[in-house]
Amino acid sequence: MMTKPKNTGRKPPTPHPQSAISNLPLAICLVISFLLRLVPLGRYVTPDEPAWVYRSILFLDALATRDWAAVPVTGHPGVTTMWLGAVGVGVRRLLDPAGSATHLDWIRHLAWLSPENGESFRHLAYFLSTGRIAVALVTTLGLLVAYWMTARLSDRRVALVATGLWGFSPFLVGHSGLLHTDALLATFTLLALLAALNALRGPHPARWWALSGFLTGLALLTKLTALALLLFILGIQATVLGIRALKWLRSFHLLPLLHRPSSPPSSSHRSSSISPSSHRSSSISPSSHRSSSVPPSSHRSSSVPPSSHRSSPIPPSSHRSSSVPPSSHRSSSVPPPSHRSSS
Repeated sequence: MMTKPKNTGRKPPTPHPQSAISNLPLAICLVISFLLRLVPLGRYVTPDEPAWVYRSILFLDALATRDWAAVPVTGHPGVTTMWLGAVGVGVRRLLDPAGSATHLDWIRHLAWLSPENGESFRHLAYFLSTGRIAVALVTTLGLLVAYWMTARLSDRRVALVATGLWGFSPFLVGHSGLLHTDALLATFTLLALLAALNALRGPHPARWWALSGFLTGLALLTKLTALALLLFILGIQATVLGIRALKWLRSFHLLPLLHRPSSPPSSSHRSSSISPSSHRSSSISPSSHRSSSVPPSSHRSSSVPPSSHRSSPIPPSSHRSSSVPPSSHRSSSVPPPSHRSSS
């Protein structure tokens, strides 16, 4: 027996119009950035781009025939550039099969590529536009991923400002419209660093470290200068592991054991140490220095208590009286007449 579903009276959730409005500046930023990257189409050709088109065609033929020894080897190594160039060649073949076959047949019979061969550049430039569009599309999608990663670290406004700075940077705009390595290297490096920061601050650090390692690998496949990025990422991971190891040692109270001395100090060392009281007793007070300048007989005749020395400083004239011959000191020890009559 069929039962009718209960009417709970709740309407299905509808997208909030404010979320679409908040994403509108990001969409405008990405669209303008992508259009700026398409400016070089049909305007000029850099000297290295025909060489990358030629390598991309050889790379695509090696993949199709599974002849791995025929894969072009360069010092960059520029693997990601050849991937996107091969994608551009494939798209061009879908759009114009007959024209693509004619150009590819001529290029495959080319012995080597030299700058003096102008005819070869004409055939290679036929596949250049689609390769440039592929690079522009990948770098623009990299801006979208960078916005998402930055928004996880901060808020949306900061992420939007950062994406705008990356998207409208003259260096990135100029190189992102070329079939070359520099724009791809900058994009993969930026994303690898953002993934590492999310691994340090966000949840699921293992996933973020894996993503950072994958993006670092793409940067290395693009250009060998990404070795600096690899060392930096490994340094961050080593620092994090060291901090965790210290926390583990402190949690088990093992850290003081690492700083414990190998043997206790001997008794001779303990007996040879002088106590603070001996230092105080051996030090000579300033009053003793002043009294040491007076002859010994004056010390015996002076009956002034020690407190009077501290309360009444010796006037400067006393220094001049110290030049009196010793006889005056002996006469000073005779008591006054009043004392003799009282006895």
